[in-house]
Amino acid sequence: MTQSKKVQFQVRKQDVIVELRDSKKGTYWSYPDTVFTAGPFNNERVAIEDAKLYSTYGTTNKQLLSKGSLYPKPSRYTGGYNRG
Repeated sequence: MTQSKKVQFQVRKQDVIVELRDSKKGTYWSYPDTVFTAGPFNNERVAIEDAKLYSTYGTTNKQLLSKGSLYPKPSRYTGGYNRG
């Protein structure tokens, strides 16, 4: 059984705690008391940066995070009952 290290950081003025676990494949991070685990990462610094990015935006997908991304898509609804 591997021991975990708890790390605390701030995202949008709120404290976030993640657990880091080392294994043969690399370092994994997870929120306490959840089954979600992300990794493996080469080292703890990269795992913490990934946890900060995920905690801030809810994704680590570079396409979704890039400037000019198509998400969220604007609404195309033009009909309805309130048309005059």
